[in-house]
Amino acid sequence: MIFSKNATLINKLSLVCGRFILNSVPTGVEVCLSMQHGGPYPATTDSRFTAVGAGAIKRFARPQSFQNWPDALLPEELKNANPAGVPRTVNNNWTKNPL
Repeated sequence: MIFSKNATLINKLSLVCGRFILNSVPTGVEVCLSMQHGGPYPATTDSRFTAVGAGAIKRFARPQSFQNWPDALLPEELKNANPAGVPRTVNNNWTKNPL
């Protein structure tokens, strides 16, 4: 089956992709900061929810926290040395530098 042949690729893409569309077309709605729509009632009357735009991040995010973890066990993006080179805020300033 096609999925088993491409399992590694699918797993890697799932780390950077927010949505997979298989044998279909996208909605045609632009995903941008100013886009906001709720869908059918009652979602349209509740501005906290949207399916597109920056507000949709809150809908689909799964926040995680790592409290008191040793640096060696943290994901690369959270390590003090910042080996992944991820921009992050430290004392309200953006930096890619190690802590």
